[in-house]
Formats: sequence, C-alpha cells, structure tokens
Amino acid sequence: MPTNLKDILQRKRERAERADRPKIDWFKLDTSESAKVVFLQELDEEQAGDRGPAVYLVEHNSPQDFRRRAECTFDEEAGERCFACEMNQEEPKSNWWAKTNFYVNVYVERKGDKPGEGKVQLLSRSIQNKDGGFFDDLLEWSMEENEGKVTGQTFTISKGGEKKSPWTFLPSSKKLEVPDNLELWAPEAIVNKVPYDKQKSFYLPNGDTPVDEDESPKAAAKAAANTTEDSDW
Repeated sequence: MPTNLKDILQRKRERAERADRPKIDWFKLDTSESAKVVFLQELDEEQAGDRGPAVYLVEHNSPQDFRRRAECTFDEEAGERCFACEMNQEEPKSNWWAKTNFYVNVYVERKGDKPGEGKVQLLSRSIQNKDGGFFDDLLEWSMEENEGKVTGQTFTISKGGEKKSPWTFLPSSKKLEVPDNLELWAPEAIVNKVPYDKQKSFYLPNGDTPVDEDESPKAAAKAAANTTEDSDW
C-alpha cells in the first residue's frame, strides 16, 4: 500500500482516470440462463461492414485482482516494455501470462423483453482454450454454415446449471428484429493500454504484498479464464 504522499496522490489520479472510462455493459449469463443474441460485427475484418470487426487484444490480468486487465505493451522492435511480461519471467506460475481475448458488439433480448426493446452489450471471451471453447465453436459454425459470417443470424446463447458451465449456442429459428441506429461500444472504450511507468501500481494495487496461496494465483487463473466479460476497468 502507498506509504508516502507522492504514491497516494498517484493512486488517486489513477482511480480518477479509471472512473472516467465508460462503464461497459457486458453480456453475461447466470447459471441456467439463456438469451437471444444477434452479432453486430463480424469476426473477420475482411467480412466486416460499416460497423467494423470484432476487436482482438493480447492482455494481462493482475494476480491480485483478475478484473484489472490491460493490453500487453511489449514490443521488442520499438523497445517498449511490459511490466506483466517481466513479472511472468520472474514468477511464471503466478498468472502473469498474456491471453488473447475477443470483443464483439451484440444485440440482446432476454426473457421478458418486448420485441425490439433489447440492448447492445459487449460480448467477450478468450480465444485460447485448449478444449475449443465458445470462440472456436462460433468460428467453426461461421465457416461451415454461413460463409465465414456471424451477423444476420439469431442465436440462443445458454449457460448450464453450474457456476463454471461453459457457454453454448444454437442458431434460432426465431429471428430478432434488430433496431436501426444502434450505438455500439467503440474500440476506444474497450482497449485499456496503461503506460509502462503506471503498470506496476495498476496491476499491484496492494503493492508487492504476496497474494494468499489459496486465493491466487490458482483462484485468479480459474476466475480469469473465459471471464473477460466481468471486467470493471
């Protein structure tokens, strides 16, 4: 924790900067819940229309708080450093590794919503899942069933009855009528790029205090896996 005025003021400035970021409306599912969803952006940039493509980011999570996530800044050619990459070298078992996540705007209607009265939310999942996962399944469907596209189709996305149940999806025979002139979340609201000199305090809000072995990194790693939608940047 900060022990001098300079550090305290720095933390206050960082909190104010985070508070100024738009509060994203994330697409989430409770256990045994489902929702009707229309993707508003394509996975492939070459297929993208006026709304642009999904956003793909290489990011790190803090072992102290998995919701603290920021873009990896390492660039050897440009001489740019990344605090999380450096920590991953020092503590390879502490969940500092980089993960690639995708972000896509979706139109969502849930049980109880009237037709056309849904909302735009941001759907996010990891693309790195050794067992496949939501992204791989969606990409495979688009390639095999819809010429590489995910827009123009209504899906039912569901979560099973367990807390850690994966998301599944099925094309729906009932097509949602998507309203015109929807306001999408812009890439600027999604990307969280923290300057190198501020990364340590961002990732380690409690200072260098070790994290409880029973809570992290194991718990943080499990919570961070496929949980990007829970961020509160």
